[in-house]
Amino acid sequence: AFANYHSAAIYKRWLPPYLIGEVTDAPVYPHVQDFREIRQELLRRGLFETNPVYYYQKFAWYATLFASALYLSLACTSTMAHMAGAVFMGFFWQQLAGWGHDIGHSSVSHNFQYDNFIGATIGCALMGISTGWWKHSHNTHHVVCNSIENDPDIQHMPVLAITPEIMKKP
Repeated sequence: AFANYHSAAIYKRWLPPYLIGEVTDAPVYPHVQDFREIRQELLRRGLFETNPVYYYQKFAWYATLFASALYLSLACTSTMAHMAGAVFMGFFWQQLAGWGHDIGHSSVSHNFQYDNFIGATIGCALMGISTGWWKHSHNTHHVVCNSIENDPDIQHMPVLAITPEIMKKP
């Protein structure tokens, strides 16, 4: 699983000192083998490579949303314009969160230091979210994905209950 979420350079450089043996008698289930074959095919096709044009287009979209929000909120005097500015700012924050997720996984430039710096700078300045907090929370999400009691990414109380079971907890 580690290889699925990290570059070969990471696990070839950092993991060898922790190797205490290799499992050779574990069965490889058909669905796992299928997943491995699909992943290799996607790698061969280059589908995990980042297209920078995609992020340039996204940046232009984010800039348009942000500029619209600022213009409507600061340059206009009507209440409706201010309300529209708030809606544009909400869309901007929602859209930027998707980019923040990508940069938190170092999948924008694939350079940890660069993505971490940009994420920390923009995430804190425009979103009010610490990159360190997000990574801790999101790594927990990957460990206990969609566990109602343990996954911080699906615990939205008191705004939204994912299941009635959560309401039974003290």
